[in-house]
Amino acid sequence: MPASAAKQVKSPSKQLTNHDWLTVFTWIDGNPGRPQQDAVDHFANRREGPLHFNQATLSRKLKKRGDIEAVVKANPAALSARRQRVVVAPEVEHALVLWVDDMLANSNVVNGTVLAAKRKALEEKFNIPPEKRLTDRGWIQGFYKA
Repeated sequence: MPASAAKQVKSPSKQLTNHDWLTVFTWIDGNPGRPQQDAVDHFANRREGPLHFNQATLSRKLKKRGDIEAVVKANPAALSARRQRVVVAPEVEHALVLWVDDMLANSNVVNGTVLAAKRKALEEKFNIPPEKRLTDRGWIQGFYKA
C-alpha cells in the first residue's frame, strides 16, 4: 500500500488557566447531577473554542476547587495562571513587591540581575534558612507575571 500524505491531526495539549477551570465549575454548578464526562464532552465541543481535559483531571481539579477560587479571589491576576505559584517566604515576596513598586515609581530600571540581588539581600535580612532560599533564577519570570 502506498504511503499517504494525510496525517491525523491531534488537538494541541495545553494546560487550562484558572479562568478556564472557573468556567468549567460554573457549568457544573448549572448542570447538577450530570456526570463529569458530560462536562468533558461539553467543553471539548464548545463553539467558543474547545477546552481539552479528561474526567480524571476534572476530578482532581474539583477537589482543589476551593484552593483555585481562593487564589483568584486573593489575586485577580491569577486568572490567567496555569499553575499555582508557590511562595516560599511571603515576607520576602511582599518586601520585594514594595521595593519594585518604589523603584518603578521613581523611574528606575529593574532587571532580573538586580531583582535576584535584592531578593538575596531580603532573604538574609529576614533570616530565611538557607534551604528555603531561592538559589536559581527560575522564579523571576513568575514574579514578573504576578
